[in-house]
Amino acid sequence: MIVDPMVVACINQRVFSADDFEPGADGEPIRFKREAMKYFIELFERRLRNEIFYPPRNHRLNYRQVIEEQVRHFARCVLGTEGGYEPFVVR
Repeated sequence: MIVDPMVVACINQRVFSADDFEPGADGEPIRFKREAMKYFIELFERRLRNEIFYPPRNHRLNYRQVIEEQVRHFARCVLGTEGGYEPFVVR
């Protein structure tokens, strides 16, 4: 919902190149170099600010707010103050 489409867009648009990665130490996986990681996090933060319609509140929220609303909803379900948990599904 949030990260996967962003990663696919980065791949399709060739946002990063082989020069943006480095081998991990002692058999660890390949990872972003520092500047590439900063840029990826910037893209992620931008994505979290995108607004979408959130039916339970009947208005638009950004992804960060949707995550917060879903966590609160889940907590209320666990505490028994709300009925069954309804996941948020992007359509």
